[in-house]
Amino acid sequence: MQGEWLWTPTPAFLSALRALPNKEEHQVLEKIKILEQDPSPDGKVKKKIKEWDDVYRLRCGDYRILYAYKDPYVSLLKLERRDEGTYDDEVEATYLGGYAPDIDMRETPRQVKQPDLLAPVETESRGLAEPITQELLTNLLIPSEYHARLLAIQTEEELLNCCDVPPQSMEQLLDCIFPPSLSQIMQQPVFLLEELDDLIRYKEGELIGFLLKLSPEQERFVSWAMRATGPTQVKGGPGTGKSTVALYRVRSLLEKLRQQGVAEPRILFTTYTNALVHSSEQLLQQLLGEDARFVEVQTADKKMSDILKRAGVPKKTPNESNYNLLHTMFHRSVRDAPFEGNLLQRQAQEQAIERLGYKGCHVRRVSYCAPSRTQSASEGDRKAGNLVCVSNVCAAAQKSRR
Repeated sequence: MQGEWLWTPTPAFLSALRALPNKEEHQVLEKIKILEQDPSPDGKVKKKIKEWDDVYRLRCGDYRILYAYKDPYVSLLKLERRDEGTYDDEVEATYLGGYAPDIDMRETPRQVKQPDLLAPVETESRGLAEPITQELLTNLLIPSEYHARLLAIQTEEELLNCCDVPPQSMEQLLDCIFPPSLSQIMQQPVFLLEELDDLIRYKEGELIGFLLKLSPEQERFVSWAMRATGPTQVKGGPGTGKSTVALYRVRSLLEKLRQQGVAEPRILFTTYTNALVHSSEQLLQQLLGEDARFVEVQTADKKMSDILKRAGVPKKTPNESNYNLLHTMFHRSVRDAPFEGNLLQRQAQEQAIERLGYKGCHVRRVSYCAPSRTQSASEGDRKAGNLVCVSNVCAAAQKSRR
């Protein structure tokens, strides 16, 4: 089945891959290519893990890769260094009874000491099992401005209380210093990539990240309400995959527009920071290939500023002095937006805008737009219902975005 497998690495695997010394990287990647030929166990290099159903290990010199496979996916679960206890670390020790000759069975009187409730609690400070090295920080692509801070850490407590390092960098570092168990890894989300060469690009920092593999529930929302007119909203807590669903939904929108005969559709994908713009562009390129050229990725603030510029509003906007003008423009845009469908559908669209915050001017995002090439920019913006919040941006006092 060469060339037909889809690869789904876990965050723990990717962290360990990045942490690899350069001299061992090539060997591990070459071994992974064996799975591309055939991931099934051979009893030698590829063996089944006894304590787990459908989990296998691939030996890579001083390392081993734990993986699972089910057509068409190969899940790269864990990359770890081998040692004498490697093949016993998944088995929990269990006392089976019997005689223990070294146990002293004599009873001795004990004095019970009452604890001093007012005494300060002394916590034992444990050193790191593996030291944080310059090579490790460099391989993990942790920004250099944090190296001195991290290299000075000697104990587990200091590392866990380190709050001034970006979360993504800390997650990778913690995965390397405190490798998660296989049980914990099984609870992690998995990423999706189609080419093994993408692992090399990720290791070298060329790729920022990968698309998450959708769960069955997320897949349902990717094509949900595609025939509806007006805005569609997906709600969920942090980490539930809203951004991932939005990325895959772009592909569904392109397919829908192609079926409607639109040769060159236009889709606007908005996010909040310039860093997220860059990562979203990379993920859309992975997902869409050449069709990514039909998608414009911008921050909501930048898109709003562009619209105001075309409307002739002074460049230094928004601010308190021109708030009334922007407020008026916002309401006029809503009023002039020609909602589509029958009366009931148009009313539902208007109510949806109100729920998004129209009455209080708290709409935070630029909605999807796909005007035809013959429409003017302003007409396309109005027709698609591209409503932009002004009060939130004014209140933010033009804070700079990274």
